[in-house]
Amino acid sequence: MKACIAFCVMLTAVALFPAAASEPVLLIVDTDLAPDCDDAGALAVAHYLTNRGEAELIGVITSTTGDYIVAAADAINHYYGRPHIPIGLSVVEKNQVGDYTPALADTGSFPSQQTNETAYDSTTLYRKLLHEAERPVRIVVIGYQGPLSAFLESEANHGADGIAYTGMELAEQKVDRLVLMAGNFERPGHFEWNVANDLAAAQNVAENWPGEIIYSGYEIGTRIRTGEALTHPEINPVAMAYKLYGGAGGRGVIGNRQSWDQAAVVHAVRGNHSGGERLWNLSDYGTVVFNESSPHTVFTVDSDGRHRYKIEHMNPDEVADIIEEMMVAPPAIDNEPSRLRVTVNTSAPVVAADLEVTAQLEDEKGRPVFESRAVNWSATNGGSFSSSQTATDSHGRTTVTFTVASQEDVEHVVTATDDADGSITGDSALITTRSTGGLIVHYLFNEGEGSIVADQSGVGDPLDLEMFGGARWLEGENAILLDGSTGYLRSKGAAKKLHALITFAGKFTVEAWVAPADAIQGGPARIVTYSQDSGGRNFTLAQGHWEEENNAIALRLRTTRTDNNGMPQLNATDVLTTELQHIVATYDGSMLRIYRNGSEVASEERVGTLETWNSRFPLLLGAEAHLASYWAGALHEVAIYDRDLSASEVAERHDAGVSPFGESGSVR
Repeated sequence: MKACIAFCVMLTAVALFPAAASEPVLLIVDTDLAPDCDDAGALAVAHYLTNRGEAELIGVITSTTGDYIVAAADAINHYYGRPHIPIGLSVVEKNQVGDYTPALADTGSFPSQQTNETAYDSTTLYRKLLHEAERPVRIVVIGYQGPLSAFLESEANHGADGIAYTGMELAEQKVDRLVLMAGNFERPGHFEWNVANDLAAAQNVAENWPGEIIYSGYEIGTRIRTGEALTHPEINPVAMAYKLYGGAGGRGVIGNRQSWDQAAVVHAVRGNHSGGERLWNLSDYGTVVFNESSPHTVFTVDSDGRHRYKIEHMNPDEVADIIEEMMVAPPAIDNEPSRLRVTVNTSAPVVAADLEVTAQLEDEKGRPVFESRAVNWSATNGGSFSSSQTATDSHGRTTVTFTVASQEDVEHVVTATDDADGSITGDSALITTRSTGGLIVHYLFNEGEGSIVADQSGVGDPLDLEMFGGARWLEGENAILLDGSTGYLRSKGAAKKLHALITFAGKFTVEAWVAPADAIQGGPARIVTYSQDSGGRNFTLAQGHWEEENNAIALRLRTTRTDNNGMPQLNATDVLTTELQHIVATYDGSMLRIYRNGSEVASEERVGTLETWNSRFPLLLGAEAHLASYWAGALHEVAIYDRDLSASEVAERHDAGVSPFGESGSVR
């Protein structure tokens, strides 16, 4: 029976596609992208194989639906010179963002055009690509199988697409190889991620896919470690994914990661061999079942079965060398440089500092040009360069140090120009120095009416807050009262000023004069938080604990050595009362400290940098961004600094009390 099925499918493919064997494999990559960085590595492998003429990447499907998914995938395709590749967004909701997709979706750093709003839905794109294919297609699924399962169930003329075939018929007629990164055939009881996150879809595909399925199990990729050799994350979105993913080298460090997804893509195109050497073996035919009660993998040998799984053959370290060579290969783009793009490692005003200024060769479409050129540097209003002339490297990039000594309000225009024939347009960047005590956000709550609380720091663009729910002005005082159930304040957009200034400084202080409505609160109840939800934040100053209500001051801070939630949490226990009190949290780059009423009440070493902070998070007072963990009490003053206040400065501010008469800077 197995032989008959295989022969019939092969005969159908031959009849439909009389193509030459030397033609590249038509390839669709179905990826979950956000949860892990090996998906980005797998797309790099797909582009490498396309560059070599072994494959033609005709479409990308995303099985996650987080806000930045499509743009992140498109950024990778842009980098490899293929912005035309269509992307399909999963019809099955899987709202995951991950560590790196927001950064890849930032068009200021990585060019892209497609978004979740403009993308095809996954079923429509699967049907379109297969219907239009003029030779056999190979599909590799390296994420959840929800989109593939939904496509398989699609009816003829789905969505009035005019295609007179069901998904099942298109799969049978057009797909000659399906490779799934799914299951664990070495430890069947293992909770394998891709299957566990959509068990029903994995079961449906296993039971109903009309052709052969090759399973590339968890055990295949787990011992193949790649990624450490990636470079230039500033222009290479794949390298940036590995830099920002915490499970590789640690957040902020490019390191090795398991290669589950790359191994599946290689097999989809090359099969068991690479360069004449055998990478893997295949099991006997059989049937894969994923238990109803769990995602555990059950494989039963069956001569009539249509499933096989990969078995390790070559040493994993040798396979890693092959895959990493694919991942680090530059794009095969024959493009001409038309300009230099100049960027500075901060957009915020600075006090005397050494800044990194970078020039990148780009073509007229904003894509990097991999070419070496000499670059001349100049600046207005003083400052000095580490070198007045540098040369771009093999990635078309060069970086110089610009030193500004001024502590006054001065603007420097830094310019890079081509030293060859002047055919490349130069570019400039503005650097502003300032005089400040470090105060970057200041809320005095002295408006007394309306729904807007103004940022009165006078630094950069004001980060004003809007009042919501049970937030009201406290009569007779410069304060806002929050009810603990619906009241909160939120910035109108992302708190980008905080991100730019604090990440550049690597230090910060958050200061608040508060009067809790109850000394015992839990959640912990958010007082000041720079975050997006209960699992993702830059910092949070709060009251209580998530396991129990108490009167502790809680502080969470995300660094390159913590998780996205800024854990572990630093607690100053048994300190809060319902009186008006002064609480301060500081970070000096290595130590977290909490003060109450001028005295230190808790401290903890916190290593790492702030490089993994997310610039898209809002600033909130009184609640978490997804409207939870409300705090009850009165806010009298809140200030944030891009430096760590010393113990004596904290004591001075406590002794001075709340800013008198609601005047910003009066005691600063």
